[in-house]
Amino acid sequence: MPDPFTLLGCFVDQSPNRTLAHTAFQGHDTNCALVCHDICNTPQYQATYFGLEYGTECYCGSGDLAAFPRAGSPAECNKPCPANASEMCGSDWRLSLYRILDTTVDPSSSPTATPGPSSTLPNDNSTTTTDRGHQRGSLCPSGSLGGAGDLSDAAATAAGSEGTSPG
Repeated sequence: MPDPFTLLGCFVDQSPNRTLAHTAFQGHDTNCALVCHDICNTPQYQATYFGLEYGTECYCGSGDLAAFPRAGSPAECNKPCPANASEMCGSDWRLSLYRILDTTVDPSSSPTATPGPSSTLPNDNSTTTTDRGHQRGSLCPSGSLGGAGDLSDAAATAAGSEGTSPG
């Protein structure tokens, strides 16, 4: 199965006009790229992008990538994801920004977690099959899909700049 998302780089988030308009969840220790993707790629959000911020936050949205402010350096997204320390989950007002590639959403599918600020996310390491059909031994295995663990200069250059803020 092809990767369902690709890392674009490290972007700056701003307040009050957030880079990505929808807060999927905040403060969850199960955060990683695959979990955030599976929530943002649902009929509720119909997002083109998702972003990981402040370690434990997930945001969804769409818009013109050129309008998203890029961080000065990919290294500014330096908070490891709680569910997979090899992935970076943004930082303070910094988003690890991804483009969703598999945007065909099956309305009958059920997401990994119920989207929204009061989401209850899975927190075990049992084998899980998400709504996108990915099976894994933990929520976000090391080296998970989309090159999530590495904000390389090339990836950052190829993307635009956008960021987030601690929520």
